[in-house]
Amino acid sequence: DFGEFNEYLFATRKRATDSSPYTADIDLWLHCEKGAVNGGYYSNEARPVIASSKNTKPHNVRWYNRGEGNPEDPWISLQHHPIQILYGEASISHTTGPFDDIRPGSMVFVRSALPGNVQVSHMSLDDVQVLGEEPSGLCELVRCPVGHTGPNGGPCDVCATGKFKATAGNDDCKLCDAGKYGPKAGNDKEMDCMPCLAGTYSINPGSNSSST
Repeated sequence: DFGEFNEYLFATRKRATDSSPYTADIDLWLHCEKGAVNGGYYSNEARPVIASSKNTKPHNVRWYNRGEGNPEDPWISLQHHPIQILYGEASISHTTGPFDDIRPGSMVFVRSALPGNVQVSHMSLDDVQVLGEEPSGLCELVRCPVGHTGPNGGPCDVCATGKFKATAGNDDCKLCDAGKYGPKAGNDKEMDCMPCLAGTYSINPGSNSSST
């Protein structure tokens, strides 16, 4: 029993390797209000979605929740049923669902949303960064970590060589100053930009090496 809540997050993540069974990032997810799933019976009916990994803006998706005689319902999918199913009940599988040898199953999070919260945009199990007011349930609101950039909702790309980013969020990576260079990608602080050695130089900002 989840108790009192008013929003769902359905999600799954890829299996990585035998030695590291699961990746950190949740790559498929869907965020909706409780009533969109449990608000009465429906059959191939458009249901409101707050955001998803397919579409980060509010939109509608066609699902099924037919009640008695259909123990597998509700079927929750990223696109109109039966494309990219994220959730179904009674251990009944669906051939178009993403749960195969690379995705082990579904995760369901719930929360009681607070007024004014920023909606879920991207999920990471390694580096959670709160975007808005702290949620009162299990879902957390996250953004791209330091050393990475990308829109809220992802994907997050590592900062290229010659650049750095010391804050989490969707800001652009900054260029290393002239006279410095960044030989590696993913720099997360300005001091990662190294000063040119004696007898070398870098004229342009954003250099990844120095010249003689």
